[in-house]
Amino acid sequence: MPRKPKRKSPASPARRDSSPEPYPSHSSPSPEQCLAVRDALLAFHGFPEEFAPFRVLRLGGRPPEEDNSEAPAKPPSPTVLDGLVITLLSQNTTDAISHRAFASLKAAFPSWDQ
Repeated sequence: MPRKPKRKSPASPARRDSSPEPYPSHSSPSPEQCLAVRDALLAFHGFPEEFAPFRVLRLGGRPPEEDNSEAPAKPPSPTVLDGLVITLLSQNTTDAISHRAFASLKAAFPSWDQ
C-alpha cells in the first residue's frame, strides 16, 4: 500500500514577523562586522578590476568614456550567449583551457552570426 506524502504544516504565527533581518535570532555577524570584513578584504586584495563598471552603475553613475585614443581598444562586453558558451566550454575542464578555447573560438568567429 503506497504511503501518502507528509504535508508541511502551515507556518506558525510567530514565524510571520515583519523583521527585515533574514535570521533575527542570530546576533552575529552584525552589519557593522560584515562591513568591517569587506573593508579589510578590499584593503588587502584591492577592488577587482572586472567589477569596477558594475560598481559605477550601482552608485548611479555612468561608466567613464574612453577619451584616450592611444589606449588599446576594449573588447566588447560579453553577451548572454558568450556566457552560455563559456559555461559549456568550462564543463569538465580547467578555467585556463576553457578561456583559451573561448578566445580561439571568438578569434575565428568574431560575431555569432558567422
